[in-house]
Amino acid sequence: MKSQLKFKILNEQYLDFAMELVNIAGWNQTVDDWKRYIEIAPNGCFLAIFDGKPAGTATTINYRNKVAWIGMVLVHPDLRGKGVGGGLMKKCLEYLDEQKVTSIKLDATPMGKPVYVKLGFQDEYILNRWQVVTPKIDMPPESIVDLGGLPPDSLARYDLRGFGADRMELLESIQDTGKAYAFSEDENDLKGYIFVRPGSRAWYIGPWVADSNFAAEALLKKVLDELYGETVYMDALSNVNAENILNKYRFKYQRKLTRMFRGENKFPGKPEIIYAIAGPEVG
Repeated sequence: MKSQLKFKILNEQYLDFAMELVNIAGWNQTVDDWKRYIEIAPNGCFLAIFDGKPAGTATTINYRNKVAWIGMVLVHPDLRGKGVGGGLMKKCLEYLDEQKVTSIKLDATPMGKPVYVKLGFQDEYILNRWQVVTPKIDMPPESIVDLGGLPPDSLARYDLRGFGADRMELLESIQDTGKAYAFSEDENDLKGYIFVRPGSRAWYIGPWVADSNFAAEALLKKVLDELYGETVYMDALSNVNAENILNKYRFKYQRKLTRMFRGENKFPGKPEIIYAIAGPEVG
């Protein structure tokens, strides 16, 4: 009997399977993260079925047809080498191409990168995963405020400038499950922000965006002070500014990712003000 690979929409019925894949892979996502993907893109998250059994997952998020993201491509180890991962990628690309998204992006591991190159993806820049057990630090300046106390449109304008596309639905969802702080002396003059949320293995910092190294470091100090003694992960852009700050606070390099895009990269944002991303699965 010929084996069959099929796909269906991923919904909350399969969250136990999705978390099983996360745990096997050693990733940091939580049930709340999976619920977030499904809520934001109810028709864009996929489950692979091989011979009638759940085999793998993939998620997409479409940011207003300017930029879309592919993430959470996970295949059960018992079913690897059977075309499940490739089939999931093809399903995601077909879905996003139908929506005429300008640029499709993802963050590739060294192992996955050759596969994505064959699918038409190109390099944009390098990201590095960092980890730390947070040290005791001096308090940040008083210009750090709770982001929830600022007008939502101030964050929307600032994030659009940095990321390149409107992703407020995602940021509001992340803020609901974590904390977010701003560097601002005036509620209408945002100079930076930082988010932190719990993960299944460690706290995750990101996105972390700032106009200056001073603002970026002040924001990071605020989060580290609140998480003293906790394990923290972060995916930071590979640049001197971010790395100098992370080295100062004893972060240790873990591994590399490559941000890649397919299509026209018309909305790159301003990577020079991005210190860390929201997550490899969402951008």
